[in-house]
Formats: sequence, C-alpha cells, structure tokens
Amino acid sequence: MLSINQQQQEKANLRQPDDGGDKHLDDHVIVLGSSGDSKDEANGFQITGSESSDNIATHSGWNYDDDEVNKPKQHRPATASTDIDQLLKQGFQIDDQDPGNSKGNLMNDQPLKNDNDVGEPGSDQEDPLLAILRAYRPGPGRPKRSDFATARQASHKEKIERQRLNDREQKILYDKVRREYRLEKIAVLTKELDDEGWIKRFGYAAVPKLPDYSPPPASQWPALFSDTAWKSDPALNPYCLPRPLIFIHIPKTGGTSLVDIFELNANNTLYHNVVHPPIQDIPRVMNSSVLFGHFHFGLHHYFHEADPIAIPDRPDGLNKYSYLTMFREPVERVISHYYFLRDSKTHPLHASAMRYNITEWMVRQPAADNEQTRRLLGSSRQVPFREDALEIAMHHLKYSIKFVGLTERFDESMVMLSYYTGFEHVMPVRKNVGRAKSKIEVSETTKNTIRKLNWMDVIIYERAKEIFELQLDAIGRDYIQAELNFILEHNVNNNNSDNSDTNNQEIVITTDDNNTDNTDDNNSTDDTDDNTELNTLSP
Repeated sequence: MLSINQQQQEKANLRQPDDGGDKHLDDHVIVLGSSGDSKDEANGFQITGSESSDNIATHSGWNYDDDEVNKPKQHRPATASTDIDQLLKQGFQIDDQDPGNSKGNLMNDQPLKNDNDVGEPGSDQEDPLLAILRAYRPGPGRPKRSDFATARQASHKEKIERQRLNDREQKILYDKVRREYRLEKIAVLTKELDDEGWIKRFGYAAVPKLPDYSPPPASQWPALFSDTAWKSDPALNPYCLPRPLIFIHIPKTGGTSLVDIFELNANNTLYHNVVHPPIQDIPRVMNSSVLFGHFHFGLHHYFHEADPIAIPDRPDGLNKYSYLTMFREPVERVISHYYFLRDSKTHPLHASAMRYNITEWMVRQPAADNEQTRRLLGSSRQVPFREDALEIAMHHLKYSIKFVGLTERFDESMVMLSYYTGFEHVMPVRKNVGRAKSKIEVSETTKNTIRKLNWMDVIIYERAKEIFELQLDAIGRDYIQAELNFILEHNVNNNNSDNSDTNNQEIVITTDDNNTDNTDDNNSTDDTDDNTELNTLSP
C-alpha cells in the first residue's frame, strides 16, 4: 500500500508537464500518458489516454480514436477538487444500491487502481477522487437528472392538458343533454295538449306498456328458472332492452356485487370505469355493448352521432337508449360514502373525510350534495346546480331510465335486472366472506342535516321507489319472488352458500360527530361491504 507521501508525490508528478509533451494541444485539454500537458479547467476536465491529439475529450463530451470509437480509454480527473455537480453534468449517476461499486473508469467501470493501493474506503488515507467515485458513477445511455426533470415537467403539462380536454368534453356533453331535454320537454307538452291522458298511459320508461304480456303460468316456472337463456331473446322476453346497455352506477348503491354480475355476463363486451369515461376512452366506449361505471347521463350521444338509426326510434320520440341505474336512501348513501372514504386510504377524497367529521365533511364535499340527482342530470361535481336541476333529473328518470333498482331491495332488483338486460347469471359473487356485517349509527340531528342538504335526492328516491314497485307488478310480483326462491333453493351461486355465523353478526358503531378519528376495522374499503348487510340472498 502506498503511503500518504507516496500518493501525494504521484499526484504531483501527474501535474508536472513532460518536456517532450504535446505542446500543440489546446490549453483546455489534459493529456495523461507517456507525455503530455495537464491543465485543470473550471468548466470541467478533459482526458485522453494516448499521445495522439486525435484522442481527446472536450468539455462538450467524450471523443475517442476513430479506430476505437466504441472503446473508451481509461481516464481520471486531474485533481481531487473536481466539483461533484460538474461530474453530474458529465453523466455521472448515483449508485443507490452499492456506492462501493461506483469506483472505476468513468465510462466502463474498469478499476482505476487496486483499492489496496489507495487506502481503505472511508479512511483518512483514501484517495479523495476515489471517494467521489464511490458515490457517483457514469450512466452511458441513461438520462441525466435534467432529462428526468424535463420528462416530469412534460408529463405534468400533459396531465393538465388532458384534464382540460376532459373538462371541455364533459361541458360539451352536458350542453347536448340540456338541449335534448328542452326538445323532449316540448314534445311531452305537445302530446299532453293533444291527448290529456297520454302522460297517464305512458307512465314511465322503465314500465313499458305491453298489452300482450302476462306472466307465464306457474306450471312453467321451474323450466323457465332452470334455463334462463331465453331472457336474451326479445321475442321471448319483451322486457329485454336493445344494446348498448348504459348502467349509471351511483356511488355506494351496489358495489362490487354489481360489478361481478356485469363482468360475469358481458365480460368481452363490457366497458367498466370508476369515473366518467375520459376523452381517450371514447373509442372503447363506442366499441362496447355494455357500459358500467360512475358515469353521468349523456353517453348515448356518442352512439347516436355515430349511427342514429342503429336503434329504432320510439313512437313518442323520446330517448330510445337503454339507461339503467340503482338508487339508495339518500341519508344512508351519504353516511356509507363518508365512512367508505375514511377507510379507503388510496382514494383521492380520503384526506378530506379524515380531516372533518361527517357534518363538516358533507357541507364541503360535492360528493355528499345530491349525488343521485347529479348523475341523472348529467353534470360533473365541478358544475354548480342550476334552478332546473331537479326538473331535468326527474325528466330523465321518467322518460329515459329503462330500469330502476333499489339497494334496499337488492335481491329482487337483480332478478328484475335479468329481464331488462337478458343476463343469465344475476346472483352476485359475494366477496369479503367472513367479514362481520356492520351498521353505522349517527345522530338524528346529523341525519336531518343530510336530508335537508340532499332534498333533491329525497324527491328522486321517492319517485324511484314508486317506479320499482310498478316494475314488479308489470313483470309479475309472484313470478319474481318465485324465481328468487328457486335461486336460493338451488344455490346457483356457490359463493352464496357460505353463511357462517360471522356473516350474520351485526356490529353497531355509534359515531360521534365531533370525533373524526372514529373508524372501524370491519368497514370495507370497497363498495361491497355496504351492500353486505342488505344482501338477503344467502339461504
């Protein structure tokens, strides 16, 4: 091992010009070898490993002999005082995994010296140049730090631009929905003036008038329930809707159980998203025959503009596309949504739910403000409600929504859904088996506050319950109940057979509106758990 004095002498020798050196070289070049000059520039260091002036490196980058362009020469900085930031500009990279492996040739990791000749790493005798190289290494072919920063900046700009385009597209779509509503309103008023009994006879889009339909006789029920493939044939099932099916999934009204049903029946033709389709997804939407997700009303415009005659027009001239959705009692939906967000640590709204108690949260968060009305209306949460919001939402519920389900009547809703969609398998593949059911209680004062804030949802929900009962009567209340009992008896879905005592256990959580840290480990982090206590399908 070289002594400290020997190392210093060796460095001093490197800095002394050789009398036979290449005097013709530019002062910005340091020559190391049998002969050559050495000069340390503030702008960086340049090194060549031979006496030829062709083999030099300039401050703008490394150059090599023409014959060995792919074979970098061994080199080292001329002084230990080389600035680390300058090294980074030359292409050095931090070795995050093992800084000790960062020593060596700056371009090909060949060892400069034997470690035994320069002192132990971290010791006072270690060559300071080697100490630098232990922390930094070159990155041939790798982007520099400035490249990463540029890429991040470009990605951020792209994200902002994409969001701007999405917002613009949603605004355009909402404007189309409003224009369509005005035209349909005129059509309805005209028909009412021409025929006073028209509205009464029309009823609701979800309850079509089928004078030739009646439930099949009870003697045929077992055969019909055993093989349900006939439901997808409109000739045999007049309630089967034309595709595309557009299911508006209002948050906290069905959860993973609904997703399972749609994936099971329409996996190859399904478009599923937890947000309204971004603009880049529109081609996928157009190529799908079943849509399911947290959408706003209005997606039918894309299909209509592409092929306006793909679906026959209705005689009344109203919306002909197959919208489906489910509703939930507004107060329970808001409470469920709040605690779901508190449990969902990766959700964008998690921090807000953790920061405020439920009373404070619901007056700050648009998700707690008439969310069911908003989805029917066709606007995003960023758009304030207008005076006609409830009128438009109610119009869509009456004349555009072709199926209405209720979370509180989930089992019956799923059986009826099979008639409107033609799905053969409608029992959910229940998840979170073994979880304890949970029921969250809040004060009556808080419930009243939620009810007042969500006054439009309360009105919409009451009308949805009326439509639900009419659907049951139209298809056949006894007929639907008999099919439900058949499914339970034969246990079509094997997952529904696991009915442990744990699943029947009820845990009551009493909340304190002033305590934002009151969470429960049994609450689910997805939409399924809120539906578990309402699911009466298990035998």
